[in-house]
Amino acid sequence: SDEKKPNYSPEPKVFAKLVVDLVKKYKVTDRVTIQSFDLRTIIAVKEIDSKFKTSALLSSRPKEKLPDLAKRVRADIISPYYGFIKGTDVTALHAINVKVIPWTPNSTSNWKKLSAMKDFACWQARW
Repeated sequence: SDEKKPNYSPEPKVFAKLVVDLVKKYKVTDRVTIQSFDLRTIIAVKEIDSKFKTSALLSSRPKEKLPDLAKRVRADIISPYYGFIKGTDVTALHAINVKVIPWTPNSTSNWKKLSAMKDFACWQARW
């Protein structure tokens, strides 16, 4: 949801309940990861049912450290824009059992940059 455009979607708690109820109705909880750029939605999903797997989508580097953010929103996965993730981020997130799945490294050169990271082997081991 977007606080500046409230008519575009329900508020995060309402949206999370709608999604959780639908996933439970079709009994696919174990096959679903709820992901959102709106971290309030991730928090709301975990408040409704902590067993749901969640992924925090990040379009830019937040001010807080990624492990702190993951703990605060209770995300199982951090999905950052590939351009700002560092090997040290991956190591720190893996240390608290949070997976890292970057988004949009859609070219060979971008994947080469990611694979050149010092801790990329640690990253690969978690896939």
